[in-house]
Amino acid sequence: MRTLLPPLILLAFLQVSALGAFTDFSDYTENETFILGETFESLGLSFEVVDLFPLSSLKFFAGLDHAFVIPGPGMEFLLPAGVQEISFPYESGAGRKIVINGVEPVSPSDASFSFLDGTTVAGVSISTTVDFQSGDPDGPFGITGEIGTITMIGPISSFSIAGGELKIDDIFVRVPEPTTAALFLVASVIAMSRRRQRNG
Repeated sequence: MRTLLPPLILLAFLQVSALGAFTDFSDYTENETFILGETFESLGLSFEVVDLFPLSSLKFFAGLDHAFVIPGPGMEFLLPAGVQEISFPYESGAGRKIVINGVEPVSPSDASFSFLDGTTVAGVSISTTVDFQSGDPDGPFGITGEIGTITMIGPISSFSIAGGELKIDDIFVRVPEPTTAALFLVASVIAMSRRRQRNG
């Protein structure tokens, strides 16, 4: 009598090997808000609202007819084990900050994300593609606007991002392909099953 166990194991294995998640936040209405410490899920990805800027590091700007404080709360990705890639397009104003695997990249004051292009942070390779940049980062306020895409490749155990006037969208998260050891395990299970069939 044939058993269905090996094909089922192989099917499950193939599904895991292609595991990835994507969200464009289309499951939320416009202007929906979350408070500090709150977690939320969007199309299979989970996030927590965090404060990446303690009060001592908040920046106060005064000019023209107003004053404002940047940046605001950030977002921590609640990642599954084994993530190997995160990518997303962004639009940013000022006060950007990211933390990868517990490490914050050293950056020029109020630098745009483009300074990360070609760098490696905590074992993660980062590339940025800038589609638009404006403003003067060397001006009195050191503020520039930017539209682009960030791609991070490597073992990512934690990732957080924050910024004033920062928008991110179309987030893709990928976990690794199966290892040789895992492939060997599946092949072994199939071989053992076939031996049982012949001997039984």
